[in-house]
Amino acid sequence: MNAISKDESARPGAPKLFISFTGTLCALRSGQVGAADLDTGLFVFGCVRDHAITPGANGEYVEHDVRDRPDLHQQLVAALLKAETAGRVRWRALEQRNASFALVNELLVANGYKRLMADELYYTEAWMGRDYCYPAVVERSTELVVIGG
Repeated sequence: MNAISKDESARPGAPKLFISFTGTLCALRSGQVGAADLDTGLFVFGCVRDHAITPGANGEYVEHDVRDRPDLHQQLVAALLKAETAGRVRWRALEQRNASFALVNELLVANGYKRLMADELYYTEAWMGRDYCYPAVVERSTELVVIGG
């Protein structure tokens, strides 16, 4: 998994859209993103809030970066809690299999960004209500550097 999914050099200083809990931890571990990125980034993970905040609490898999680098996990949790109060996070419900394009778009628009691009063939407006896939978010994000796809 690439931690940074679009070439940031094409958009230096662009804000970050974090779409994967594991990918974000990986990017933190590698130094590809730092505290400043977390302080301004938007977050919409495929996992539910409980997993990001307390991994394993519901019996699910706990990522090795959480086990091996609890300092990074705590840094991310602090950033997520701060981002929640600022409206920079959207969480999927436990009943949903994954976050949806609609949830990503809701987050983007609420924070003053353009919606993900739709197209006439596959990612139509009707399809945008469905579960997202990381590569499609990366491909369709025009303003933010996508992390974790």
